[in-house]
Amino acid sequence: MSRSHRRAAVAALFSFLFGCSAFVSLDGLTGGDAGLAEGGDGSDDVESDVVVQNDAGIDGRVSPCLKPHTFCDDFDHGLLGAKWDRMVMTAGSLSLSTNAVTQPNALEATAISITGGSQTLLAKTFPAMDHTHIELDIQVANPSDTTQTEVDLVALWLVQAPPGYSSSELYVERWQDAAILEQYALADDGGSVGQSLPINETFNAWRHVTLDLDRPSSTFTMSIDGQTPTVMLLEAPLAMFPFELGVGVANVSSTIAGEWDVWIDNVVVDQN
Repeated sequence: MSRSHRRAAVAALFSFLFGCSAFVSLDGLTGGDAGLAEGGDGSDDVESDVVVQNDAGIDGRVSPCLKPHTFCDDFDHGLLGAKWDRMVMTAGSLSLSTNAVTQPNALEATAISITGGSQTLLAKTFPAMDHTHIELDIQVANPSDTTQTEVDLVALWLVQAPPGYSSSELYVERWQDAAILEQYALADDGGSVGQSLPINETFNAWRHVTLDLDRPSSTFTMSIDGQTPTVMLLEAPLAMFPFELGVGVANVSSTIAGEWDVWIDNVVVDQN
């Protein structure tokens, strides 16, 4: 896969992430007509007998927020985005959807006829730790345009790049009709590190995704629906800096036509 498109995307990405005009304040944002209870923390009053039927075969799932985690959002309680630091909508819209793994809601990110570098996401910063474990459910509607289109569904951006680099990012992305696990970093000398591993998955049905970032071994691991994990040995080092997690349409590398719809449910982060 060519990496030349990443240079413009990275510049636009950090402009959006750290430029105030790109962000929408989370104060006063509501879940629209999705029936959210204001002030919930994502774990209170969650029904424990929810039974879910979906294309991924995940039956009987209950909210992971019933148990303690470093962070958990099932999008079922409180204001949309209340647990996150930033909400970005330069590519489309964010809303709550009843297409969910655990009822009643999931996050829906929609991107329509957008240009490279655009985003529609929720983002939150986490401290630097040796081990970070992330779980979430993802579904992508079969887009009308997949030609030469790269859409990042999950992103991890180091808030401060490691020595010798000006940026460092990790992605779970949909590249045309396949998934990709990717690291991309820009070096201070103008060079770049770009590596990717293809995954036989389209996310056209609900999939449970597990990600593990291990700093001591410098590895990034992904497993889908509990299958054999894909392990990436990272070429650019992982420094002990905080990182920002983005979910939704985390970045679009090129102009696309038509509409992309991404659903995210049950985001869990644990660190030690």
